Amino acid sequence: MKQKRYRDDSLCINFLLLRSLIKGTKAAEKKCKICFEPKTDTLEKGEFFLFFNIDIKEKLSLAPPLSSLFPNQSLCDLLVIYKNKETPLKVCFIELKRTPDENEIKTQIEATYRLFKEKKL
Repeated sequence: MKQKRYRDDSLCINFLLLRSLIKGTKAAEKKCKICFEPKTDTLEKGEFFLFFNIDIKEKLSLAPPLSSLFPNQSLCDLLVIYKNKETPLKVCFIELKRTPDENEIKTQIEATYRLFKEKKL
């Protein structure tokens, strides 16, 4: 049986991503906040949220933000994974920024998405 081989950088990112898990279901940067609170009745349906720190500079997780591996990239702030028993897994890239420039936010989210897609995380 052949074992799947991983590239070294992919293993490093997967490890850092695990260490970037944020306790709870809320995060903030500067004056922008995001918070998901599952309702009690939905918890019984297996609903959960996982927050990962990609580029929030405040200490939210055990490891530095994932962006520290890619200093020349402008990445979004959070990766949020949502799942319940009735829906497929949803992955959301979130930028916590107050700016009228939607293109800047779009660029950061797309850059983060490409990074995850290219590294096959």
